[in-house]
Amino acid sequence: MIEQLKALQTNPRPEEAIKQPDFENIYRIEENYRLFYQILDEALRIIVVKIDFKWVTDTV
Repeated sequence: MIEQLKALQTNPRPEEAIKQPDFENIYRIEENYRLFYQILDEALRIIVVKIDFKWVTDTV
């Protein structure tokens, strides 16, 4: 495997060239997941607070 990588570095051919990952796209996806989970976390906190408040008002 290492020999193949060295051969590609010295004599790259388009059909065998190793594609570099698209880091910009990866970072964008990572940011979207982070925002999604942040929104989900806030929504669940609001739901839990409302349920707790309703439970407290029902028992009093």
